[in-house]
Amino acid sequence: MVTVSNSDGAVTPSAAPLPASPFSKKYNPHARSSSQVIGPSFRLTVLTSNLIRFEYSPDSTFEDRASTFAVHRHLPAVPFQRIDRPDGGVEIHTEVLSVEYDGKAFSPSGFTAMLKASADRNTGHVGSAWGKFWRYGMEDGAGNLGGTCRTLDNVNGRCELEEGVLSTHGFAVVDDSASMLFTTEGWVAPRVPGRQDGYLFAYGDDYRGALQALFSISGKGPAVPRWALGNWWSKYYAYTADEYTGLMDRFEADEIPMSVAVLDMDWHLTDIPPEYGAPWTGYTWDRKLFPDHVGFLKGLHDKNLKTTLNTHPADGVRAFEEQYPAMCKALGRDASTKLVSAIGLYNTVPAPYHPRIWESTWTLPTPPSEPLPCPSTAFVDSPGTSRTGLLPGQLEPLGLPVTFDCTDRSFLSAYLNTLSHSLEDEGVDFWWIDWQQGPYSKIPGVDPLWMLNHYHFLDSVRHGRPMTFSRYAGPGSHRYPIGFSGDTHVTWESLHFQPEMTATASNIGYGWWSHDIGGHFYGYKDNELLARWTQLGVFSPVLRLHSSNNPFNTREPWRQSAECRAVMTTFLRLRHALVPYIYSCGVRASVESRTLVEPVYYDHPGSSAAYKYRNTYTFGTELFLAPITSPRDKATLLGKAPAWLPPGKWVDTFTNVVYDGDRALSFHRTLDKVPCLARQGAIIPHDAGKLHNGCPLPTHIEITLVVGADGAFELLEDNGEGDELEQIIFARTAITFDQAEGSLTIGPTAHPLVATREWSVRLPAFRPAPTQGMTAYAGDSPLTPRAEVRANETRIHLGPIPAGEEIIVDLGKNPSLLQNDVKSLVQAVLDPMQVEYNVKLAALQALGTDEDGSAAVPLNVAISRIDGMELPGEMRGAVVELLLAESR
Repeated sequence: MVTVSNSDGAVTPSAAPLPASPFSKKYNPHARSSSQVIGPSFRLTVLTSNLIRFEYSPDSTFEDRASTFAVHRHLPAVPFQRIDRPDGGVEIHTEVLSVEYDGKAFSPSGFTAMLKASADRNTGHVGSAWGKFWRYGMEDGAGNLGGTCRTLDNVNGRCELEEGVLSTHGFAVVDDSASMLFTTEGWVAPRVPGRQDGYLFAYGDDYRGALQALFSISGKGPAVPRWALGNWWSKYYAYTADEYTGLMDRFEADEIPMSVAVLDMDWHLTDIPPEYGAPWTGYTWDRKLFPDHVGFLKGLHDKNLKTTLNTHPADGVRAFEEQYPAMCKALGRDASTKLVSAIGLYNTVPAPYHPRIWESTWTLPTPPSEPLPCPSTAFVDSPGTSRTGLLPGQLEPLGLPVTFDCTDRSFLSAYLNTLSHSLEDEGVDFWWIDWQQGPYSKIPGVDPLWMLNHYHFLDSVRHGRPMTFSRYAGPGSHRYPIGFSGDTHVTWESLHFQPEMTATASNIGYGWWSHDIGGHFYGYKDNELLARWTQLGVFSPVLRLHSSNNPFNTREPWRQSAECRAVMTTFLRLRHALVPYIYSCGVRASVESRTLVEPVYYDHPGSSAAYKYRNTYTFGTELFLAPITSPRDKATLLGKAPAWLPPGKWVDTFTNVVYDGDRALSFHRTLDKVPCLARQGAIIPHDAGKLHNGCPLPTHIEITLVVGADGAFELLEDNGEGDELEQIIFARTAITFDQAEGSLTIGPTAHPLVATREWSVRLPAFRPAPTQGMTAYAGDSPLTPRAEVRANETRIHLGPIPAGEEIIVDLGKNPSLLQNDVKSLVQAVLDPMQVEYNVKLAALQALGTDEDGSAAVPLNVAISRIDGMELPGEMRGAVVELLLAESR
């Protein structure tokens, strides 16, 4: 610790520096002067043709510092026309937007905007006629498509979401008036009261354009580390070191790969003297549970697991903590200073006598040697008393706590450099910041959650690629992944809300939610619920199994029913297998100002059905998901997911069934499957080798290719080095498919990290024609591919190939998808149903004229026959789904 001497001779610590803010290098919060329209008390800034910043300041001073929301306002200049009106008002006209403002305090009558007709790309868009006009203060109501929320703590089912920047009415507003500001010195500042600062997004139904603007002014999201995309284990439970290590060994023995080991709050001392308060905050390892915590953390690292510790920082650093003396030294305090609390009795006089209890606190450098007197302030209601003091030692003196104060730069510096770093140096990789005390600090507008997220994230760069794990603090939080959504109830209602919440968060740019997979507390035991929740986790930004400390509330697959265990095991393995795809899509999302999970209406704003099914979403660039979030039908054993499937022809990656799009339908699936569809031309790389902890680069990649249209995908890999996107050197493998030629091209890989890799190709709903041979080349050398041809898919094994070689697989010109074998599919879906045999046979026979239904009848006849039966549960829906899957 460096110290400096004051002029009076006192020695004051010079706090270690806080991590440097990237804003001064990456972003410029000053808008171009040519983009600003300034009046006596207002400033309008044309940031894009569709985005206007509007400020009103009674003191005629305007804010140019970066805020938590807006860090980069120096955008390319756009042409606009300014018309100054005689009444002091002004008009602004861009290519697509007209703004009228009277120059006074913002009001519905004095500040309006209108989108020109050319702004709506789809004239059939819901609400497009109404949404072209906006007034200041206008309630958007159901028009705003939502954003996200700070937390799901104690939520059972739905909760209200904050607003995002997309609206079916065409306009959305972000009010930035109260947000925290970042100074050029790397610190923060509050807003000046009375000033207004807002952003009008006027993008009509150009949702991607609105999100591009959001990321332009609020900063792009970073690339998360590859290892963060694997399976996380988390449980609120007081594990011993041996128990936790044994748990990780069990996962490994069951060949279930893991990536992150989470330790909830019981890693630190929780059995503390009651006079210190609640045990939630702590920084001293519990040696009874972890006798050698450094060795324990090293053991987890040896298993290729990253570790994170839960921290509730609200109570600061109390005197029982091992780091307390170091924190006091860092802050220039005397660690021997004590806080003495005393209790005594006194009687009021004259009679009647009423015993009273008094309590007081003294701050003493050393304990007193005489009885502590009862302070006179205890007798404000009694002029005469009989006093009894309390001898020192009857209550143990307490050290003065180091209070958590995020507005104190010296404290925050010591909190990071002295407290956090000492634990990180022992093996902690990142922190789970569990701030639950609200948005208030000693300075209005300075939110402790923002402070923790911002400075922890910047500080985490000392370990490599920065990352933190905390709650959402507001617009702009996408710069600090990953988000912890909070403690939800273990119910179907909670599961049902999470797909919508994850997708809708993209409307404010927040793309890396981590939910408690399986829920946290309350609720009930339901193996089917846990299996479906695990499936959702696989197709979510982060998969983190979690539960409370109730001994019956478990997430270990081997503690579930045989059916649930099999499903969980399969899907937890699938998550790691999909990491090559997920990581590539995650990086692409950061580069292209997108998110990994996106609502369907982004690309189909003109379809009213795209807004109706909020639980469906796209996962990366290639997959469409309709997760099942309600209990299965007891008769058919099928879960159901209503959805609108976008235009195109699709293949279910689990069943290989082909579907026509641009229609509403319900998917029906047994517990071991989830509706996950890929459009023609989709290319999905995944790890086909032995899966390991930590998500290492695969030595065998299999490509799932859906034939029928051109396709392209870039596989992105790196060695984990590089703090920011611009610094990362990616191994890039281009994968393209030419439908007309039937040619799949892989590589060569630029900047390869794996010298030789085995490749294979899976072709769902495809079989080569008997006369059509398949050929493959690596460079100029022919390969001898080994093909596995099944009823409704083909798999081609190409073998190990050097990374520098271009691989070409020829499937024959214009390969096409197989037609669904409806009879076989219906028979397969009927087989496990728990219904009468004759009912199942009758349903099968309804498809044809023969006894077993082998000779098909017209579709309308088959459906009419099915409708004429009284089929139990979802039996009719499952059969009709397959009958109507495609039109060929």
